Amino acid sequence: MTLTPTHPAPTAHSCVETAVTDTAEPSTTEPSTAEPSTAETSTDYEDVCALEDLVPERAAAALVAGAQVALVRLLDDSVYALGQHDPFSDANVMSRGIVGSATVDGVDVPTLQSPMYKQPFDVRTGRCLVDDEVSLQTRGVRVRDGRVLVARRPAGTPTQAGA
Repeated sequence: MTLTPTHPAPTAHSCVETAVTDTAEPSTTEPSTAEPSTAETSTDYEDVCALEDLVPERAAAALVAGAQVALVRLLDDSVYALGQHDPFSDANVMSRGIVGSATVDGVDVPTLQSPMYKQPFDVRTGRCLVDDEVSLQTRGVRVRDGRVLVARRPAGTPTQAGA
């Protein structure tokens, strides 16, 4: 039996080769005309890769300010950044997870599923959908002029399984 992937095989991404708000918000693909506030400057974000380098519905690994993150581009071109560390397996593997969705209280939620033990995480918040006490770190993301910018600092502290 031969399985045919629904997406083309990923190519080498500049996101993997190269190493952005305080909450995980969907990225915007519109060029920004707003000036940075005093609390947030362009140095708070790191240019990681081109939007076109990210395959929709696939996660990719990147380094941001020395930390491993999993970038997820959805079909609507929104991009999310989550911690690469899987709190259940204690391994940096989240970018190898499955991008999908789950229905929570009647609403479709975009998810990244752990490749190890298959726990789904909400890509918008990092919250584990099967264990409310566990979450992944999140980082803000912006897309400007076709470039993906990721916050250098995480939005919050992740919680560990069994902690």
